Amino acid sequence: MLQVILKANTMTSIEYFGYYYVQSSDSIMRNNDIQKTRKKLQDKLFHFDNLILEIDKMDINENTKENVYVYLTNGLLANVKILDKENKKYYIKELKKRNIKKYIKVRSLKQLIKRIILQIKY
Repeated sequence: MLQVILKANTMTSIEYFGYYYVQSSDSIMRNNDIQKTRKKLQDKLFHFDNLILEIDKMDINENTKENVYVYLTNGLLANVKILDKENKKYYIKELKKRNIKKYIKVRSLKQLIKRIILQIKY
C-alpha cells in the first residue's frame, strides 16, 4: 500500500474506515506457535528490506523518504515488545543486521528515547 501511495500522481481520502476480513483459529496471524511467529517476523523483515530498496529507487524528495523510513522502522520496533524471549533475541539480531537505528530521526523526545534505547540495549 505504501508503494502505491508514493507512486500515485493524485490521491483522495474518504470517510470510510472499515474493512472486512475473516479470522480462523489456525491462521498464522492468530497462532502463537513459536515457528509461526518466527515466520511472521521473517515475512515482515523481508518486506521491510524490499520496501527500503524500492523507496531508495523512487524519485521522491528526501523529506518524504525520511518520513517513510521512520514509519517503516516504527512498525518493526512495535513488534519487539510482544515477542517471547527466543523470538525477541532472533528479531533483535535481525534488526541489528539492518542497522535500523539509522532510520530513526530525532524529531521528538519519543524518537530520541527510542534511539538511545537501541544504542544501549542492542
